[in-house]
Amino acid sequence: MNYWRAWIPIPLMYAHIVLTALDDTNTLFVEDNFQDQPTLLRFWRDLDVPVLHTELVRYLTMLAKGGVYSDVDTTCINPINEWIPVSFDEQFINAVIGIEYDDSTSTSGRPVKFSQRTMMAKPRHPIFEAIVARVVYHFQYLASIEDTDLADLYIAEEEVLEVTGPGAFTDAMMEGLNNAMGRKVEWSEVQGLKEPKLFSDILILPINGFGSGQKHSHSSDPAYGEELVQRRSGESWEFGPTDAEESDEPSATEPAVEDGSERVLQVVDSSEVPAAIAEGFENTEDESDASGLTGNEATDSGAETVAYEVPV
Repeated sequence: MNYWRAWIPIPLMYAHIVLTALDDTNTLFVEDNFQDQPTLLRFWRDLDVPVLHTELVRYLTMLAKGGVYSDVDTTCINPINEWIPVSFDEQFINAVIGIEYDDSTSTSGRPVKFSQRTMMAKPRHPIFEAIVARVVYHFQYLASIEDTDLADLYIAEEEVLEVTGPGAFTDAMMEGLNNAMGRKVEWSEVQGLKEPKLFSDILILPINGFGSGQKHSHSSDPAYGEELVQRRSGESWEFGPTDAEESDEPSATEPAVEDGSERVLQVVDSSEVPAAIAEGFENTEDESDASGLTGNEATDSGAETVAYEVPV
């Protein structure tokens, strides 16, 4: 189904670009936008794992260009320029993130998961700097302890999902909220949201913002926020047809142990990421002063705000 066509009548200040692994537009995008970051380019080229590229490009589009990213199995319900409620001053909002899963009975250790199926942000927001740095360091570390090159490193799909998927993004988000607020943000502060909630420069939407159309977490219940984006598909690139209609919880992305191996997945905290890697993703002063997410989409750094859709 061509759900992505619902995104075409987007405001004229946005460009609409579809990136895929089939025609190498993912790789062309990375090579065009990260020419000044050889570590990241080597990582992308050496670790040529399609599932990793598909997941990582989500964050790289936001890091390089900002704007809006959404998977191709999503439908835009409300116009992008209406996503930030008028009750908030959009010039102080640098990222808009939605809830994908909200259940205190979850056994994953994360009662809330943030959605990386749809995201909105200004270029080079610290959230995306942190998760990209984590991913690069994690696999470089695995290669080093196994005394192999990235190109020869075996990676199970479950491991990629834990390091790059909703769980890892949620960890980066909670760390980002802590840093933005200068204190520990509790899970209870992002649970059961019925209205958007601002944490410094990060606006968190209720489940219906970017997570409507699901069968859990009060998704599509009108009391839990306005529907902005809806996920339509029951397909998943990593597992094919899912059991989503029979399950109350999304596919788990728990730490995995490889068959026949003693390697146990351990996702690093960004505080463990070496400065040599992390410093490549630091904000510049000009970029942090970029204009609002809607309205005039040109930033002080000259980067164009782009509405992206990338297939899963």
